[in-house]
Amino acid sequence: MLNDPFLFLSPRFDEEENVDQAWGKFVKPIEDAIQLFVPTKTIVARQSNKRTKRYSGLIRRAMTKKTSSLESISHKQNDRE
Repeated sequence: MLNDPFLFLSPRFDEEENVDQAWGKFVKPIEDAIQLFVPTKTIVARQSNKRTKRYSGLIRRAMTKKTSSLESISHKQNDRE
């Protein structure tokens, strides 16, 4: 274990540290690197008076299938009358 080449890279944790403090020591350099090197982009939300819901493709297909099956049922009932 003394000859471990990665031993010097591992952070030293005190026995009195709790998990949150140890996690904070681990994450701090990562967060700092992200702040320094990842570009940020400001996004301005569009102002809109109407509220529209955007469903996933699977939901839209299921709704279309349901609508078409309901229409075909109503056409069959109209043909009987």
